[in-house]
Amino acid sequence: CIQSFIRTCAAVNYSPPALSALIANHLNLEAPISEEENPLAEAKNRIDLAWSLAILDQADANHLNTVLNQNVFQLIQS
Repeated sequence: CIQSFIRTCAAVNYSPPALSALIANHLNLEAPISEEENPLAEAKNRIDLAWSLAILDQADANHLNTVLNQNVFQLIQS
């Protein structure tokens, strides 16, 4: 639900006052991508979220590092 809210905010370029706290408290992109479910879909989801955060000027180095790394590139290429 939070991920959808963040994507929606980015789509309409709206940053509510509580967005920073919501991201800090409820969004975790650092967990390893699970091999049990669809890892490519999870990587796409994380890339979409990182892009949404960038649009909202809420992305930090940790958010970007979770999608701009060799593991994600290899997953997408395979």
